[in-house]
Amino acid sequence: MKARTATTGATLIVVMLLTLLMLAVVLAASMRLGLASRQNTGDQKAILQAQYKAETGVNLIRSRLRDYETLLAKDRNNETVVQIRMDPSTMRPALVKAWVEA
Repeated sequence: MKARTATTGATLIVVMLLTLLMLAVVLAASMRLGLASRQNTGDQKAILQAQYKAETGVNLIRSRLRDYETLLAKDRNNETVVQIRMDPSTMRPALVKAWVEA
């Protein structure tokens, strides 16, 4: 009987250590999943920002083309407009890029 009571305390310590080890493994796995999720969210944010900027640029060009189409359409006398005077400073790619990136 004495031998059995002596191993009871050691068994309790071993079980507690194994439980702590399993808890540490579960905690490490959950932290890793959390970090991966956070990184994925950051990547999605960057992708959405790039998509929105691209769509903004496309919409700007569509708007300009629609304006040019309106200008080039036939007027009330059914005559086409031969010349259009445009301000070249508004057509520079750098200005369009700066506006899209803002």
